[in-house]
Amino acid sequence: MRQFFLSIPKSVEEAAIIDGLSRFGVFFRIVLPMAKPVLSTQFILMFTGNWNSFLWPSLLATRDNMYTLPVGLNSFYGQYFQFWDQVLAGVMILSVPAIIIFLISQRNFIKGISTTGMKG
Repeated sequence: MRQFFLSIPKSVEEAAIIDGLSRFGVFFRIVLPMAKPVLSTQFILMFTGNWNSFLWPSLLATRDNMYTLPVGLNSFYGQYFQFWDQVLAGVMILSVPAIIIFLISQRNFIKGISTTGMKG
């Protein structure tokens, strides 16, 4: 994110200020629309990272009704048996929201990945 915002030319912001926009107007009307690909990429990466988190929720959850999906799927593994049909159904439920979010913002995600690290 930092690299992208540093790559925005200062002349674009200066031209908007000369045209009469305030600092907030420059940010919301010029810079934020230009940052849409990077913001959607950041959103997808943060969502999948938090959606699939296991360690922190397993440490904090004290009751079964507080479990997140990955922690709840882990409870289907017993010492001597596994419920594979239920585990695989849970994996499908776990992966569907991430796939849907990726498909919705795929165009911006690809654009954000391809422009990462480019100068100017």
